Amino acid sequence: MSRSRVVRHAPHLVGAGWILTLVVAACGKGGDKPAADKGSGGGGAAPAGDPFGKLEVTVDGKPAAMKHAFVKRQPDGSFQLRVTEQGGSCNALLSSMAGTSPGTTAFTLDVVPRLAADGTAPMTVTSVFMGPPTTADPGATAKIEGRADAGTRVAVELGFTATGGHGEKLSVHGPFVAEGCGEPDTTRGPGVPKVAHPSAATMTIAGRAFPVRGAVKLGDDVVLLDFPKDCSATTWYMGARLRRSGTTWFLDGNQIATASQGDDPALTATLGATGTSDDGPTVQVTLGGAGKVGDYPVALEGTIEALDCTTPAPTP
Repeated sequence: MSRSRVVRHAPHLVGAGWILTLVVAACGKGGDKPAADKGSGGGGAAPAGDPFGKLEVTVDGKPAAMKHAFVKRQPDGSFQLRVTEQGGSCNALLSSMAGTSPGTTAFTLDVVPRLAADGTAPMTVTSVFMGPPTTADPGATAKIEGRADAGTRVAVELGFTATGGHGEKLSVHGPFVAEGCGEPDTTRGPGVPKVAHPSAATMTIAGRAFPVRGAVKLGDDVVLLDFPKDCSATTWYMGARLRRSGTTWFLDGNQIATASQGDDPALTATLGATGTSDDGPTVQVTLGGAGKVGDYPVALEGTIEALDCTTPAPTP
């Protein structure tokens, strides 16, 4: 099973963050296609000989011999892997339509670099899909070499246990080689604007620079994201998000290890010229300053055309 990531949230603040109203995990109906035996190069070093010879997988204590693995990178900085005993393809993984052949073992998992306030970002196994989605047990580890570009051989090492969606006890330990699938097409999708909105803005969090690719104004609030965002209640991918409400900044996202908040007047988001677009009214936002949000060092710079989601779009 695989899934697309869709988060719908209410456009207002309660307590220390957004209300998350729905998380959708989309299950594929189509089965995995037979895997092509591609001897593609690149992607770093990989175990010699059998690419799965050192990988130990058990389900309810019984060994499962995995033979195919695929990995895609996500726009929020995470990776998603599909590991199967039989079949599989990059197309199925990229389209989130991977299924499992009857009588075989297969699982999908999300691996995310979780950025701590000290700048470290260890890879972490988060969601595990073996039936309905579950989470990995504490202490899960993961290593993925390179960017998982399409056609490359990607060295992976996993160490985790989890309970599958139907109560199976899954244990995965050891290195293997996955086929790199690249990144899914996200030019169109839930919450993505109709047109590009110019940005030369960056938010640097704990020493890591995130390009600001989306920004919206909600009343007096300003929201900055590393993925394009329209005025709908849907955010598709979100590696890092900064939100200013009053004098308080809120930090969260898939790559942020600890959601944080804090008041720091050194961080600024100044509203400027207004305009119009196919997505609705716009406003220029100029970012600046360096300070802290919770324990996270944060620096802002540059300008971006944000969508003014407070002002209704004119009737066509």
